[in-house]
Parts: sequence; C-alpha cells; structure tokens
Amino acid sequence: MPLERVQSLRKLVLAVLLVGILALCLVSGSRWPDDGPVELTIEAISFVLLAICILGRTWCSLYISGRKIRDLVDYGPYSITRNPLYFFTFLGAVGVGLQMDSVLFGLTVGILTFVVFSVVVRHEEAALTVAHGSSYTDYRARVPRFMPRLRQWTSVSRLEVQPHLVVRTFFDSLLFLLAGPVVQAIIAIRKSADLPVLVLLP
Repeated sequence: MPLERVQSLRKLVLAVLLVGILALCLVSGSRWPDDGPVELTIEAISFVLLAICILGRTWCSLYISGRKIRDLVDYGPYSITRNPLYFFTFLGAVGVGLQMDSVLFGLTVGILTFVVFSVVVRHEEAALTVAHGSSYTDYRARVPRFMPRLRQWTSVSRLEVQPHLVVRTFFDSLLFLLAGPVVQAIIAIRKSADLPVLVLLP
C-alpha cells in the first residue's frame, strides 16, 4: 500500500478514535475530587507532557522535514530512536488523555495511539528498506524503533533546514493544546444536560 494511503488511513483511524474518546467523555468522569491534590498532579503532568510533545516534535522537524523517505537521517534525535516524532506524539497523546483527570484514560489513549502508529511505521520501514537497502538495515539493527537509547546520540555540525515545514509542524503540534478546552467544554455540556456519569475513571 502506498505510504500516502497509509497516512490517510492513519488520520482517519485517529479521527474515529478521537470521536470515540469525546463520546466517552460525555458519560464518564474522574473519581478524584475536583481541585484535590491527585487531580492537580495529573493536570500538571498532562501539561508537561503536552509541552514536551510540542517542543520535541518541532525539534525533530529541524532534522527530518521534507526528507523522511528520500534521505536516511541517522543523527540528532534520529540517532537515539528511529521514530522520535512518533515518540513525542505518544507523550502528547497521554497528555491529552490525562486532561480527563484519569491516569487510566491517559494510558489508554497513549496505547491506542501507539498501536495505530506501529502499523504506519511498518509500512514506512518497508519503504525505507527499498530506498536505502543495507544502509537502512544497519540503521534499523542499531537504533531502537521507539524508545530512545540516549547513549547512542550523535550529531552534525550543520543542518539543512526548511523553515516553513518546521513552522508547520510547530503549529500542527499546538493542536494538542486544544485537549484541555475541548474536555472542559464536554464536561460543561454533560453537566448542563444533566447526563449521568456511567463510568468513574481512576
């Protein structure tokens, strides 16, 4: 399947998951008291993860923007994990889920996102193997797929950057910040419509 088709399906699946998550928000709530220490801690962790996601994705785009399949980038963040953009996306997904003030919800959203991107990555790896042959095979054997291996960090003295793509990634990543207002709006709708809370999430 062409990568463009895979990416289109990935966006569709994520959109469907998002709708399902928002629907669940209408009938679920956090078991933690409002403004209690647990809730405040979860919210703080959520915002930290969202900030790391936005900054991390933007940082990675400095190295890879416009060259994902064309060139084999194996330095900077790509020297410690083959998919740093996706790694930071997973952190952002957990941060989005934590906006429900539920650790379980945050982890569930993160795992679902991981599953979707794992399928995409397998197609990307096949394309990279065709494009770069043994060079990519060696890189694949040396660098982990997702979890960073920090001791392997290598860098270069100069980067070729496409600023418009970096800026686009930054603004795309800012969409993660919409999680808070959207969840709060859904909670307000649930309360105003007097909808029952069917599930209390830890």
